[in-house]
Amino acid sequence: MDQRRVSFSSMESDQGEFDDFATPACNEAMNAAELQSEWKIDNPVWDEAPSTSSGYRGPASHERSQHFVSILLLWDGYLSYKRSNVQIELVGDTVGDHVPASFTKILEAVDEFIRRGSGWILDKIVHFELCVAKYQPLRASSYIILPKKSADKKAVLNIQNEDQKCLSWCLIAHKLNILAHDSFRVSHYTPHEQKIKLDGVECPVPLNKIPIVERLNNLRINVFGYEENEVFPLYVSKRVDEECVNLLLIANEETQHYCLIRNMSRLLGDLTKHNGKHHYCYRCLHRFPKVEILEEHLQYCSENSPQHIKMPEKGENFIKFENVHYQHPLPYIIYADFESLIVKEVHTSGNTEIVARHEACGYVYVIIGPDGRSVKPIAIYRGENAVKHFMENILKEKEELAAKLTSIVPIRMTPQDELDFPSATHCSICKKALKGDRVRDHDHQTGRYRAALYSSCNLKFR
Repeated sequence: MDQRRVSFSSMESDQGEFDDFATPACNEAMNAAELQSEWKIDNPVWDEAPSTSSGYRGPASHERSQHFVSILLLWDGYLSYKRSNVQIELVGDTVGDHVPASFTKILEAVDEFIRRGSGWILDKIVHFELCVAKYQPLRASSYIILPKKSADKKAVLNIQNEDQKCLSWCLIAHKLNILAHDSFRVSHYTPHEQKIKLDGVECPVPLNKIPIVERLNNLRINVFGYEENEVFPLYVSKRVDEECVNLLLIANEETQHYCLIRNMSRLLGDLTKHNGKHHYCYRCLHRFPKVEILEEHLQYCSENSPQHIKMPEKGENFIKFENVHYQHPLPYIIYADFESLIVKEVHTSGNTEIVARHEACGYVYVIIGPDGRSVKPIAIYRGENAVKHFMENILKEKEELAAKLTSIVPIRMTPQDELDFPSATHCSICKKALKGDRVRDHDHQTGRYRAALYSSCNLKFR
């Protein structure tokens, strides 16, 4: 793949420079030096010299391209990698206009990480890069033989054209609705070629140009793919009121070809044993017996992108619980409770009127050990800075408990344990039959033997 990449590294940045996570003012007029200065990042490293004067455009303006931005962040000594969604550029000069959107996606991910209460602080942006690669969208060309399974359903019109105008012939065939036995002949449609407006759209027409064709001809066009005898949506129009045309895009090793779907219910009829007509949602291909039910479904499905539902293969169609280590009892549990005073405070936040706030005035907590009893007397505090005082005490408790957990008592086997271990038939965690890979599991705090386990289950138990 023809790919260009510009990367920037900063190992000596001040923490305050990035506290506000401000998106830089990127535009296509910026060169590498200006972009570097805006981000306050040192040492730009180019994988390949840029093809234009703009420091990060990538391909020249006559090429289609796709790009994404990635950033390496330093959080309290830990590195974190974030990247944006892929942006498709039809003209190289517009990359600078869309780069801020890529940064916004990354900054939203950072904000979401902070809102989840991670407690981490961003030290600096260590490295970021903009990757640009040549984009080659799907195009359809001359005639391809329709797969036998689809052809036998008599639901698809496959026009036998030798040029690259299969999209135009399909749209004309939809308008004329010729039902003759030789309706696959392109000669039926060539006299009407002027009825379809392309206005500069090159043939063969790629998928990303379908919206232009829709607008020029006041149509609603949906395109479906076909692979391994399955139909799935490739492009579903956002238009709702116009006349609908459904196309099937088939392919071989050399080219692709548009066909006209005349009967969607018949094309997808083998998905059910029901012989009657169904109404299909073009976004997810779910079927409905009544139009009213379909319209109710579309209210929700139209908010999502088109999707291909693929059922699991036989033998993989059962889901079972595997995270058995989450069922294991924890050696120590801390139960805590706060008391607070209601302090009057009147102000607004957005659409919410706040009339009071809770101010912590005390807390109590108890630590329960492996035997179900409290490890030490209940801790009680009343006074100022209750939250800070609580956190200081909990951190001290954590250090004490960690020291106990890292001290492992060797296993002690009783005569009965020695008999039970070789006679065990199933792992007590995953419940599978035990074979040669069995180990002794014991309580690391007391040394007491618990059961025979698989080695992998024993590691998860830790």
